[in-house]
Amino acid sequence: MGEILDFGLVFENLGYKSGYNVVSGYAKGIDTATHCGALQAEGTTTLVLSLGILNFEARKEFKPWFTATNTLVLSQFAPNAGWFARQAMARNELVCRLAQAVIVIASGPERDDRGRMSGTFAAAKSAFQLGLPVFVISPQALSQPPIGNAHLLELGGIELFPDRTTQQLQDFFHPTPTAPTSPTLSPPTQQLELSFAGWL
Repeated sequence: MGEILDFGLVFENLGYKSGYNVVSGYAKGIDTATHCGALQAEGTTTLVLSLGILNFEARKEFKPWFTATNTLVLSQFAPNAGWFARQAMARNELVCRLAQAVIVIASGPERDDRGRMSGTFAAAKSAFQLGLPVFVISPQALSQPPIGNAHLLELGGIELFPDRTTQQLQDFFHPTPTAPTSPTLSPPTQQLELSFAGWL
């Protein structure tokens, strides 16, 4: 699924000066790609762990950009806790609660043929329940359309197209204002937390 997005390019186009902070789960695949994409674009990122903070290790992909000022690492679990699937699911909900929007890159069905739940789908449902906007990459934009993406769009997700992702996000979060009837002061820039979910 490496065709999905060049995250470094996406975040460079979004512009780190716009205040986008990427919140994700530090898993392999999409999580790592989005964290690194934000840092390569000189932005910031938040790593939400599914294990104890004392078991955190910086992956080699992060080391060229990882600093104490551009990355926040946090965990809701006991400091020495190991990894467990139930913690990863709980972690996903915290990722959503820290974000102002969730972006789904690729999701499997809510449950597979063996009844196993998709963490990405569950995270998106948590975001819906929290009233967050859930952006979903258009399944038709991919050579192998993810089943979960189509289902999430049916549930109310906002369809994103890879060649227009940057503009779509900017239009949603920073719409062009209508001409004011009287002079007004521009609001202060606020940091926007974006959560990414999916797999590669």
